[in-house]
Amino acid sequence: LYAKNNMADMAERTLARMEEQYRRGNKAALPRTIHYTSVLDALARVMKSNPASDLKADRILKSMLNLYDTGSRHLRPDAVLFTTALNCYAKSKQKDSADRSLALLDLARKYNVELDIVAYNVVLRTLSTSGEKYYDQAMEILQGIEESQDICADSYTYNALVSGMDPEKAESLIQHWEWQYKRGNAAEPPDSYTYCALIKAWGRSNIIDAELKALDILDFMEESRVVGLSKIAYNETMTAFARSSRQDASAYIERIYDRLLRAYELTRRKDFKPDRFTYFSVIKAYSKTCNSHHQALKSHEVMLKLIDSRHADANICTNAISAWVHSGSDEAIEYAEELVSEMDKAGIRMDGISYNTLMNVYAQSKFPDKRARAFEVFNRMERLRHVNVTSVTFSILMVACQDNEDMVARVFQACIRHGMLDNRLKDIFIEHGPSSVRDQLASDEIPTEWSVNANRGPGGMSRKQIRNIQKRGSTGRDVHSFGWASSEGR
Repeated sequence: LYAKNNMADMAERTLARMEEQYRRGNKAALPRTIHYTSVLDALARVMKSNPASDLKADRILKSMLNLYDTGSRHLRPDAVLFTTALNCYAKSKQKDSADRSLALLDLARKYNVELDIVAYNVVLRTLSTSGEKYYDQAMEILQGIEESQDICADSYTYNALVSGMDPEKAESLIQHWEWQYKRGNAAEPPDSYTYCALIKAWGRSNIIDAELKALDILDFMEESRVVGLSKIAYNETMTAFARSSRQDASAYIERIYDRLLRAYELTRRKDFKPDRFTYFSVIKAYSKTCNSHHQALKSHEVMLKLIDSRHADANICTNAISAWVHSGSDEAIEYAEELVSEMDKAGIRMDGISYNTLMNVYAQSKFPDKRARAFEVFNRMERLRHVNVTSVTFSILMVACQDNEDMVARVFQACIRHGMLDNRLKDIFIEHGPSSVRDQLASDEIPTEWSVNANRGPGGMSRKQIRNIQKRGSTGRDVHSFGWASSEGR
């Protein structure tokens, strides 16, 4: 009862009491394999909120196997028990989940338990999300499944691998899957989920022209009428372009969006109806590549619809405001302030990045009172507890104020008061500041408290951005064709 109602802790304690009574000789408190399986299943269901539950799962499984080994032969382990334990490891997402899953496979063989395809699918999903080093072991398991006379690979088997692979390996696997399906060794062919996972893999890669590969796959899905084709494929393709560095990304996204709208108008199917993720991709692309009033206005109109539908958040609103920063429009301030007003009405709380972006709209404009307006935004940031002023904030303030020495002096005093003076800001203040500021910065011993909170590294990137780049350690790789339609000419 506790297990069925997601009361994992109570279920675990009840089983522990039952087992204790049984070990003391109380035959009325006879635990069954299903009791252990039920508690493991309850732990798996609460794993997201309590990752340490995988250790409890280990203890419960070992305790039951100990009873079996010492004579309680009614507690024979079965495929459901091991599959449930494997699911616990998969959902825990711990660093050693893959190794523990492989060890559990070996343990099942030791007890002569014949696992079904569900268990192997769980293991493959764990391996595919645990890093490149488990690729060979995952492929060995897949080969064993394909050669088995007792089990047959299904779409979950291959999709478990595709979702965790780099795109080039995923494409090769999908082609292999199609071949296996034609030979009768796979129960189902690649489906919409498969190709969406592949589009997503290309979109998240650092490979040159990966977004065009994503578009090729979408074309293939439309032309082949892949079962289950929906807005997810279009959304993922638009997201791939939004993440790219293409200057014409917004043009591509607009065409993909139009294709999605046509599909919806033709079918009136709900799974083709654009959703907030569709609009997020459109806005993000325009914010990155916007260079005109027309493009910024498109992003603006989509953003108002999102706010009205209650699907907007501070992050996507910031992207829409950012489009006006780069638009070069004389009306940029008016439209940016409209978005901020609508955010406020909808109860969307702006964060530090949102305020920096709004300040940048003033800084980049030709508005005669832009210095005072930028400072108004800064003063509001100081008053709000949930908003953090950063070195970027003062860089933007300097863009707005650099042609007025009195205002530069004010920015400088605010900057050192917050301890945000980094090397880049120091150079800007020396270049544009009055003599009083330059004299203070000419000293060899600048007070450490002036820069104690500086959170921007070399080149103007935040330290978080630098860490992410170091973590990726990526270099652009050329895309190799694996038989998808060519993107040339679009």
